[in-house]
Parts: sequence; structure tokens; C-alpha cells
Amino acid sequence: MANSSRARRYGSAGASVLLAASLSLGALPSVAAANTPNPDNPPVITVYNYKVETNTRELKTALRLNKITFKATNLPAKTTAFSPALHEANHRGFPFLNPIQTVHVAGPFKDGTATATHYVPGSLIDPAKNYSFVANIAVDGYYSGGQVLRMDVVKDSAAPVLQVDSPRLNTKGETVLKVRGTGYTGEATPHGVRVVVSDTNVWVPGRFPQQGMRFAAQVTVPASQIHNGAFETEVKVPADVAATLNTSHKYIVGTMAAGVEGAEYGSFDAQKPLELFAQEPVVSAVPTYAPTVAPLPEATVGVNPTDAPTVPALPEAPVADKTPNADKLEDATVAHPKSKPAQSKPAQEAPVTAARSAMDTPTKDGPAKDSPAKDHLAQESSPKKATLANTGASSVGVIVGIGIVAICAGLGLSVLRSRRSA
Repeated sequence: MANSSRARRYGSAGASVLLAASLSLGALPSVAAANTPNPDNPPVITVYNYKVETNTRELKTALRLNKITFKATNLPAKTTAFSPALHEANHRGFPFLNPIQTVHVAGPFKDGTATATHYVPGSLIDPAKNYSFVANIAVDGYYSGGQVLRMDVVKDSAAPVLQVDSPRLNTKGETVLKVRGTGYTGEATPHGVRVVVSDTNVWVPGRFPQQGMRFAAQVTVPASQIHNGAFETEVKVPADVAATLNTSHKYIVGTMAAGVEGAEYGSFDAQKPLELFAQEPVVSAVPTYAPTVAPLPEATVGVNPTDAPTVPALPEAPVADKTPNADKLEDATVAHPKSKPAQSKPAQEAPVTAARSAMDTPTKDGPAKDSPAKDHLAQESSPKKATLANTGASSVGVIVGIGIVAICAGLGLSVLRSRRSA
């Protein structure tokens, strides 16, 4: 009977608010305590028409922290607390169970205005569930009701997948890690991806990255290099940095949304553990480079058509026409180059041997003198003199010719002596 009268008094909407408020905060009493509890005369609960506004009605799983600000106006003059609380809710948004997260702001509040801010981790939100806030107030220290604000759950893309080729980190040398990622789509994509090698004591996925965090290595992949949620990059840990790593700590390759604004998103948080090992860099033996000295050329026997200088062959002496008796003295018939050529007639030709004999035969008056036969012999040799002069023979050929003449003259003298002795 009391319940029905209460419903008539406050209306169905008021009853719903009272029920929601009674479930919102366990720390506060569900109803205002009466000075003299009496079931037949229940206490009077006043429903205050204060107004609550929020900056958003969405809970995003992609955000690292969902910042939701509540502002209450027209609060009762004696309001002592403003306590918005997050609850799971049914499909209609009606809250139930204990609050998941509560922010309590104590009064008094000037001009009947109070504000409170919630930071709800995106990882705390289950896309399969419904959520609502209940904005509770207390007047004179007693719970005096609350207003329900249903929230819409915004699900981001599927969780990203991070891959690292050979996830091992050398603490005594340089390490280059090849990193691949897929599923990096959603609201954080325009900010790009930040890939880091981190000590787990410094940062792990889910933790809000702070300015000035010191990572072992990091690289930023801009949005232009993310294609359909996939990217590929390399992260290098220099040898001097690797030498400073704490081998008693754990290290990971991690990803997060890049940029200051991107840090608000947690949908790109992913990690891959690294195995630490110590291997001294392999230093190959450096060969001593001596200047290259070309081997000396070997002595060449004979004429090398490519290397040896070309020496022109000596010109051969021209061969004159032989007479029947020229076999013996033909090669010896070489006149001095200054001799003048003389024309010879066929009728005046005589055997060379006879001419030589007549020229060299002594007379009664003394040694043989120049005779017509000798002049004839000079005339005979004149054409040959001209032939040799015209060929332009070298001085070597002249010297050789003179030697041959001397030899033949000696032979001629020997023949004459033999004849005289006979």
C-alpha cells in the first residue's frame, strides 16, 4: 500500500530514479534517514530537479582514456556531494549491479553548480555490453537521488597484430628488428604508428605514454605508409645503446598511436617480447693491402710483333746481269760511288778475267800501268755503279761491298801467280 501511494506521489519516473539511485552508490544510504523511523509514516523524500550535462554520450574502445565531464546545475542549496558513477546496464540502459567506477566531488557548490570528470579506459569497455552513468547527489549528507545517462558503446577496429622477425636483442652489438603490423585501422590511423623498443618498467601497452619517456629505440610510421591497416618498418638499436640496457629487465617491441593527440588512443597498443642475448660483434681480419707491382716482362727471344720495336730490314744489293765469265768476279765488281757511269757497247765487252789479266801483267819498264783494257773494264762496271747508287743503299751495304771486293781481288792475284808459276 505504501509502495502504491509512493508511486502515485512521485510518479513512475520518480520511482525509477529512486531505484536507480539506490543501486548506484553503496557508500551512501539508499534513502534519507528519518529522525523517528516509522513504517506507517515513511519519511518524505524530495526529488530535486537538477540538470546534468556531459561532453559526450559515447564510450570508445579505441581511446586509451575516455574523458567524460559531467556538469550539474540547479543543485539544492545544501548539496554536499556530487558523485556520478558508471554502471553496467540492461538493453534499455537501466543500471544494475555495483558501480564500476565512481568520481566523488564534495561541496559546497557555488551557485548550485558542480563538475566532475571521469577517465574511463577503453580497455575497460566490453563492446558486447551496455553502460550508463548515474549522477548521484547528497543533500545535508544524505543521498537525495540521481539521474541516469545512457552511454553508447563505440567499437573500434579489431585488435592489431604485431609481428617481429627474429625477436632477439643483442646487448653487446647492434640489432636491427624488422617489424610488421596488420589491423592498424580506425580513429587512430590518421596519427600514424609509433614503434618502440621499451623496457617494461618504462612502458607497456595499456599504459598512457608520457612525454620524455626514454626508449631504447623508436621510429614513427606515418599514416601515408599504412595501407589497409598494414605497415612494415625497421627499428635499429645501436651498439652503444644496447650496452646500457639492464639485462635483469624485460624488453618488448611495442606499438602505439603516434603524436600527442594520438596518445589518447589505445587501439594501437600491442607488444612482442624480446629475448636478450650477448654476442660480441664478429670482426673479420682486415687484409693488409700492399701496392700492386706488375711483374717485370720476360726477355723476348725473337721478334715480338706487339712489344718489340720494328726494325726495317737492310736493303739487299741489286744483282746485275751476269756475263758468261762473271761467276768468278761478278760479286766483286763494285765501283766507288764517285765513279761516273759510262756507256758500254756490246762489241767492246770482254771477259772479265782477260781484262783483269791484261791490266795486272807487268811490263819490262816496271809494274803494270793503266791501259786501254783497264779503261774498258771501268766502262764495263759503270752501269753497275749507277745501279748501286740509284738504289740508295745504306753505308752498311757499301762497307760490305768493299769487303767482298777485297776478297775477290785477293783470289784474282792468287790465280795470276799460279799461272805465272806454271
